[in-house]
Amino acid sequence: MSDSRRDTVVLLSKILGWVSEDSILYFLIVERGEPVFWYGNTNGFRITAEVRKILEKKSVTRVIVEKGEIVVIGSKDSNNRQIILVAEKENAFLLFQLFKKAVESNKSLN
Repeated sequence: MSDSRRDTVVLLSKILGWVSEDSILYFLIVERGEPVFWYGNTNGFRITAEVRKILEKKSVTRVIVEKGEIVVIGSKDSNNRQIILVAEKENAFLLFQLFKKAVESNKSLN
């Protein structure tokens, strides 16, 4: 594992450690169609499947779905790396930006 990749994983883990376990239900990073980093229970992968399909469309770069107090935020960068967060609405957007910046600091986690 490269130092840059290791630093990114450590940073993501620290962010996850700062946040209440109840705040983040699922977090996923997909590169080249394969999950390379995830946090949460296995149902999260099923929950994010629909958002992943939407992000695969060429013109879509960001998806936000709200259901009650839960938000699903998905984003795709120019390298088609997908970042998806399922979290409580209260902190979701700030957490998503923190995760996104941490991931952008590394070209590839795969």
